[in-house]
Amino acid sequence: MEMNRKPAAAPGRKTVHAFTLVEMVVSIGVFAILILSLSAIFSSGFHSFGAARELERNDEVAQYAMNSLAKYLRTSSIVSPSTTTSGAQSILFFDYSSKRCFQYRLDGASGALQARWKDIATITDVMTDCSTSGMNAWVDLTTGWVTGRFEVVPSQKTPQSIGRVVIFLSVGKTSASSTKTSIQTAVSLRDYDYVLGN
Repeated sequence: MEMNRKPAAAPGRKTVHAFTLVEMVVSIGVFAILILSLSAIFSSGFHSFGAARELERNDEVAQYAMNSLAKYLRTSSIVSPSTTTSGAQSILFFDYSSKRCFQYRLDGASGALQARWKDIATITDVMTDCSTSGMNAWVDLTTGWVTGRFEVVPSQKTPQSIGRVVIFLSVGKTSASSTKTSIQTAVSLRDYDYVLGN
C-alpha cells in the first residue's frame, strides 16, 4: 500500500534540484530576444537624437549666416537683381558701412548659401563699380543642405520708396531629407545713395 512513496535518498546524500538543458536553452533564447529588441530601440533612439542634433546645428549655422546677410543689407544698395517677383537665387549689393560689394547665392550643386566680395575704396557709380569681376572666390557659409530664395523690391527715386529684401531658407541634413526647418527674415533697405542725394 505504500506504492506512491518517494524513494528515500541514499544515506549521506542530499537531493540537488537543477534546471534541465531544455529549460536553460529556452531561457537563454528568451533573454537573447529581449536584449536584441532593447538594443534596436536604443540604436533607433540614438540615431534619431543624432539626426535631430545635426539638423539643429545646421539650422543655427544658417540662421547666423542669414542674420549677417541681413545686417549688411540694411546699409546697402541692391545692384542685382533689379526686380523680381518669383524670387532669385542670388543677390548682388554694395554695403556703404564696410565699402564692399557682396554677392550671396544659393548654390544648387553644393546645397549651400555662399558669399563673395570685393573692397571698393571710392564708389562713383554703384551699378558699374559693383560688377562681379575681381571678387574673391565663393565661400560656403552654411552646413547641411540649404535651399531658398531672395525676394527683392529695390528702392526707387521716383516715386521715392525704400526697398526691402525677404530671405527664405529651408535647411535639411541632405537634399533627400524629409525633415527640414524653414527660416526667413525681411530687411528694409536704407540705400544711402538715394537718401543722402535728396
